[in-house]
Amino acid sequence: MQILNRISKIFKANINQSDSGSYSFNNEDEELKRIIDELNSEKVNNKERNQNRENYSSSPLSKYYNILGLSPNSTIDDIKNNYKKLMKEYHPDRFAKFDDNTRKNAERKSQEINEAYTKIRKERGF
Repeated sequence: MQILNRISKIFKANINQSDSGSYSFNNEDEELKRIIDELNSEKVNNKERNQNRENYSSSPLSKYYNILGLSPNSTIDDIKNNYKKLMKEYHPDRFAKFDDNTRKNAERKSQEINEAYTKIRKERGF
């Protein structure tokens, strides 16, 4: 209950800042104010992070960046390098001696990688 009273005083003091001197903060109050400011700042940061996630996930290319294991902020060199690495890993020729199911999965994955790379290249213009 004491904390709530102190928070209430801090809140009132913030509202009545024009009446400076109406309430003087002691060390505990300063600490409470710091904690409240920290929590408010964390709330704003979380809101910004959530907006960035929403923007990223709603981006039409987000699916393609995920396929290549990249973020939209990736450099062109990163995109090219990841594409080459994934194609080397999933190229159907590497699975020629495996069963049909494994070979088909590799073909599907390599087509998916190619499509992602093509879409990103078109969008980024390289």
